[in-house]
Amino acid sequence: MKIKFLLLILYFLTDIYPQINSDSLTTRNIVLDSLKQDTSAIDTIGLLGDSLKISKKDTLAPLLQTPFYSGSSFIPNKRIVMLDYRYTADFLEVFPFTFILDKGFIGQRNEVVIYGTRFNSISYFLDGVLFNDRYSNSLDLNHTQSESIDSIEIIPAPRGFLYGPVNNAVSVNLITKDFISKIPYSRIKYYEGPFGEAMFDGVFSAMLFNKLNFFADITNRKTDESFENSSYSIWQASARLKYLLSNKLNLSGSYNFVHSETGLNGGIDVDSISRITANIDSLLYDERLAPVIYPTALQKNKQHHFNLRILWNPTENLKTDLNLYYKFYLDEKDNLENHVEDIELLNTSIKSKILGVFLKENFNYGIFNSQINFNYEYHDYLVLDKIGPSLTVPDNAMIRNSFSHNIFSVSPVISILSFDSKLIFSVFYKYYKKINLNVSLPALNGAGIDVSYKFNSKYSFYLGYSGFEFIQNFENIETIEAGARYSEKNIFFDLRFYNREIPYGLISSNFEGRPIINSNISGIGIGAEINLWKIQLESQLNIPGKETFYNQFQLRGGVFYKDVLFDSSLALKTGFAVYRFSRQELITRIPIKTGSSKPRIDFTLAGEIQNSAIVYFAWENLLNENYYIVPYYPMPERSIRFGIAWEIFN
Repeated sequence: MKIKFLLLILYFLTDIYPQINSDSLTTRNIVLDSLKQDTSAIDTIGLLGDSLKISKKDTLAPLLQTPFYSGSSFIPNKRIVMLDYRYTADFLEVFPFTFILDKGFIGQRNEVVIYGTRFNSISYFLDGVLFNDRYSNSLDLNHTQSESIDSIEIIPAPRGFLYGPVNNAVSVNLITKDFISKIPYSRIKYYEGPFGEAMFDGVFSAMLFNKLNFFADITNRKTDESFENSSYSIWQASARLKYLLSNKLNLSGSYNFVHSETGLNGGIDVDSISRITANIDSLLYDERLAPVIYPTALQKNKQHHFNLRILWNPTENLKTDLNLYYKFYLDEKDNLENHVEDIELLNTSIKSKILGVFLKENFNYGIFNSQINFNYEYHDYLVLDKIGPSLTVPDNAMIRNSFSHNIFSVSPVISILSFDSKLIFSVFYKYYKKINLNVSLPALNGAGIDVSYKFNSKYSFYLGYSGFEFIQNFENIETIEAGARYSEKNIFFDLRFYNREIPYGLISSNFEGRPIINSNISGIGIGAEINLWKIQLESQLNIPGKETFYNQFQLRGGVFYKDVLFDSSLALKTGFAVYRFSRQELITRIPIKTGSSKPRIDFTLAGEIQNSAIVYFAWENLLNENYYIVPYYPMPERSIRFGIAWEIFN
């Protein structure tokens, strides 16, 4: 993956024209849970003058999954493809209540905070099936293929606990591409950056037989060392066979594979620097001289995901989505020193095996809509302490823990639609039960109500409340969210407020591993997009409440030029993106402040050529600001990254 490869592609691109037209491709679209299939009920983020369209019926008419909730916020594909992104977590930044605790080094397990909630309380679904590692109850978003994702559903905070087999506070549904092409379809994406950073992704889809569709996506990302032990490599693959038995019944089988190896250097060793000089910043950002905590430590991850799906729509009023799945996770840490204070930093191997069933049933009758979500999972875990460096399971290892349990949950939702479906009132409930070692634990329950009202094509409103039990012996975690949107051709404005009360405190930890308690999590989020002539102004503002974990005001925005040039051959978006994080003082042994005293400014360019290729260019951190968000992981210095996504040989 060298620059010569990219130049060769660009050379031939000028003479290549797409051989696929819009009529031959049925793209992935979201179908609403309503009889009218009214796309106005879907709230997209910053998408002016566009909507998610319903697929046209034809002889192959594939059945498409429905979202969990039509009133969720959606990040559509048209917004995704023009973003400056490295991996899936970057998509979520357009949602105002998202903050990424970025460690700076490519491939690190960055923590994504949504609605003020940390990563081990967020459910990430892939096409409706929980994708989280069940042992840690979290997901490293590096392990999802960004090029397979078509759109993202972010469920309102009061409904966050409602979906999936566990009661997490926030839910995000990653919706993958699902389309039928009359002729074989292929797409590649390639980019490269400093220190050997590169990514290659290849997508292929074809009709193998009259009613059998095949889809595959292979991805490789890697980077060499900048600071010591910061290299990263990951291989990912996914494949799906979809059989269109009829226009009412579709069967599909899918497989996802992940294999990654990450340099786990633990950040910069400031203790060593402090013994050399009182000016820590003099070495903290030096890629050659800065010492790291773990010079040789590695984290290796392997995953296998199998899924069998049945989509059945026997009538217009009834929709069934049944999934049978098996998941395997192997997470290994090698060459780490023993730290008595944090047992997770030992050399360990964690094997997880999950068998599960997910059923979503939608039924519509007149003004009544109902949905039932059912989950059952069997979990089996094996945790081993490794003896010696870089050993594989089970050689020279001893079992620290081995256990299994069963999880059962069911969550009904009943909605009433009135005023031509403009006003939707819903009540919902969830029952969750865990059986561990043949011991049945008390059930956890949750319930809530919400209402959405769309005044007209421009104004909409949402209000919701819920209370649920997150951990045994905790009282209800109470959540409220209120929001209003205004959208017309040239203006999009989104204002939200949420508050989550936790009576006994949600135990978390700071960067030194010390427990902290959050009794209240709240925030105000503002998203805006304004088009003036060919200038587009974008802004996402997050103002957290004073008790919110990692209390940082943040502003993401930009000024961009958008136009269609050269006889409609080039759709261009270019300009300056601005990131501003307030400085935060953390109480640690060495007093520190995170963030930057100045904004970070990036220059970005994305140009779509003849509807067949998108060229990307980014000049990041133009002011060359030295800062970190997570101590002590320095953010990258000024750098250039460029690439291309190309629908080739279609």
